[in-house]
Amino acid sequence: MNQYGIPVSKWLEFKFHIIGRLISMSCYVIGRFMPYFFAGKLESGNVCEYFVMIHKFHALGITEHDAILQEMGIKEKEHEIYFLNIIRDEKWLPWFERVFNWGTTQSLNDLPESEFEQDLQPDQVCRSFKRGKSE
Repeated sequence: MNQYGIPVSKWLEFKFHIIGRLISMSCYVIGRFMPYFFAGKLESGNVCEYFVMIHKFHALGITEHDAILQEMGIKEKEHEIYFLNIIRDEKWLPWFERVFNWGTTQSLNDLPESEFEQDLQPDQVCRSFKRGKSE
């Protein structure tokens, strides 16, 4: 961000720090299912944030950050899979999946779980991501 003169938002840094703290403390009160579920859903949405950034950079003719952004998007996918695997057999998952549109049959990104590291073409994924259409 410094390279392009984009300032870091102190408000967003503070806000997300507080949210993270509240979620981590809630684990001691409500158990592990909900924090793991919502962490997995959050990670699922984060995957496309990086690929949308690649799309937007490409629209500006910038390609120098592709490798690191792709790596970060793939890491988010790994986190999504990790959290889902922890709660995969929980009795609440089918209900939460229906209500919150994420789980074993639904994802917030279009990276295939089994193939996301093999020959991934950044321009072929996350093209219709709801929060940042790149076209």
